[in-house]
Amino acid sequence: MTEDGLEIMLQRIEDSLQAQTTPHEFVLIKTSKQNLEFAQTFLLDLEDRGIISTSAQQHRSKIAEIQSRIAYEQYLLDASIAEKLKRSAETAVEARVKNSDDAALSTEEHVLQNHRETQGDLSEELLTMARTLRASQQKFGESIVADNELIAQTGDALERNSGRMQQTGGRLSKYSRKSSWSWVYTYLAILVAISAFLVTIGIIRVT
Repeated sequence: MTEDGLEIMLQRIEDSLQAQTTPHEFVLIKTSKQNLEFAQTFLLDLEDRGIISTSAQQHRSKIAEIQSRIAYEQYLLDASIAEKLKRSAETAVEARVKNSDDAALSTEEHVLQNHRETQGDLSEELLTMARTLRASQQKFGESIVADNELIAQTGDALERNSGRMQQTGGRLSKYSRKSSWSWVYTYLAILVAISAFLVTIGIIRVT
């Protein structure tokens, strides 16, 4: 991959942050973190190989900006989960207070049932998130492979075109040298003809 591939990768991470919303925030944050770590590793590799230098700081700034965005999304997600847990606890306490001492056992069963249902919903949501995460990672990997193939094909085409241009330049140089010698021969022929003409005129005058 090249610097263009790095720019495409960062743009896709930004697009995914803008496009994804709840209830897939957990999948979005985890996928974005992994992709951003890969982008950082790729940037360091480009710098080590000397492929990128002048725009490295710009890419670092962009990566830092995306990291801040991911941290903010993580903060919002944590706050949302904490709020949900708080409401769930308050609901359980209110239900326990409303029931009488005679219905204490029923209240406890209701709370346990509520917790079981909540755990079941969370488990199902986590499974859905895991499937989405796997699909996102697979799609991202396929896109990277496709980009690599496109870059490789472009490089091969450029090398072939460069070779053809060099061959064409060599042929033009040969034609140019041949053309210059043909002009020399033409001038010599003209000079010989003029000399012969002048000699002929001189002979005629002498006789």
